[in-house]
Parts: sequence; structure tokens; C-alpha cells
Amino acid sequence: MPERSAEFEELFQNLRLISRYTKHTLRQIDGQLTMTDFIFLKHLEGEGGVPVTDLARHFGVSASYITNWADRLEKKGLIRRERQPSDRRVVLLMMTEEGEAVRKSVEEKRMSHVLELLAEIEDEELVTLNRILRKILNQLEEKVEREQ
Repeated sequence: MPERSAEFEELFQNLRLISRYTKHTLRQIDGQLTMTDFIFLKHLEGEGGVPVTDLARHFGVSASYITNWADRLEKKGLIRRERQPSDRRVVLLMMTEEGEAVRKSVEEKRMSHVLELLAEIEDEELVTLNRILRKILNQLEEKVEREQ
């Protein structure tokens, strides 16, 4: 069992490092976006507007955290706020044209970079890796749901 434990530890260390390098790469691709900003914009993609409360629930943070986050992105001209017509108490966040252009540009550059990094990984290996990671993620999600 110690061997398996060491393998899991190495796996999680590798995932942390991949995350760190991905964040670093994103900063190099676009100096104005953090990885979190990019994920936030990605979540607004193709939406007619997402309520602040839905984003807070999705990201597991408070509505005030989303509001502060939105303030920064709004100052950069990447998102805008609108009141929901059917319930004026609800604030919807949506990407501006500039936000969509920045998101699309960063996405294209990021994908190009990722494809370059994965060039030596066989398709079968990538499918297997995704299957394993999905299995781990599903187990983690189930555990979190049971604990709530």
C-alpha cells in the first residue's frame, strides 16, 4: 500500500504543477487576465446573462466575491451588468464584445500552446488520462455531495 500512496502523492503533485504552469502560460499569453478571470469569462460564453448568485454557487464562493470580481472585469471593459427584466433584483453578468474578443484570442493561443505541449502524447494515452481524471473527479464530487 505505501507504493500506491506514493503514486497518488506524485499524481497530485503533478496536477498542482500542471496547474501552476498553465497559470504562468496564461499570464504570458495575455497579461491582463488571470486564470480565474479566463475561467470566469469562459463561464459567461454564449450565455444571455448569468445571475451573480448562479456564478457564486458554481464557483463555491459568496455573491459579494463574484461582485468584486465582476467590478474588476467591468473596469477592464470585459463584462457588463444588466438587471433581469422579469425580476429587477437579479443582476445578470454578460461578456462585452471586447470581453468576447479577449476570451476568444486567449482561448486560441492557449489551445495552440496546449496542442504543442501534447504533441508527443498519443491519442490513446490522452483518452486514457481523461478517463482516469474523470473517474477521480466523479468520486470527489460524490464525496462532496454526500458530506453536504
